[in-house]
Amino acid sequence: MPLPSVREQILDAVQTRLVAIVTTAGFATNAGQNVHLGEMPALGPDDPTQGICVVVLDDEPKIQAVGFQIDIPLQIQALVSADMDEPFRDAEAILADVKRAIELPDRNLNGLLVWHGLVRGTTQTLQRKDGSQYVGIAIEYRAPMRENWGNP
Repeated sequence: MPLPSVREQILDAVQTRLVAIVTTAGFATNAGQNVHLGEMPALGPDDPTQGICVVVLDDEPKIQAVGFQIDIPLQIQALVSADMDEPFRDAEAILADVKRAIELPDRNLNGLLVWHGLVRGTTQTLQRKDGSQYVGIAIEYRAPMRENWGNP
């Protein structure tokens, strides 16, 4: 069985850091108990009141010679039930926890990234979709990596 690709290892490292977001580990929230990779599932009234979703956006190849140098954009969404007393304040607390969890251990995700490691991008309020019971804030990171031809 082939080893996981560099992209898979990066996503695993990000997910591992996010699931560690619990108050017993010194964070302000327990959002790490509800982490989704990819598209956020439809959430309803019986689901947790807070969560995190990691969405992988379109990557950006930089150099294509013997191998690729690629920036993988990751959008990390802090989501909170809209019926909470102050949902955006709660989303801000999750966002702060995400920054601590992702940025503090090391910017290179244990040596998986190149150059100076993670680069923080924009932070934006997520547009609430019709019928959605959740509000949120998203922060974008760029994860610079190398990949060889035919050997991801």
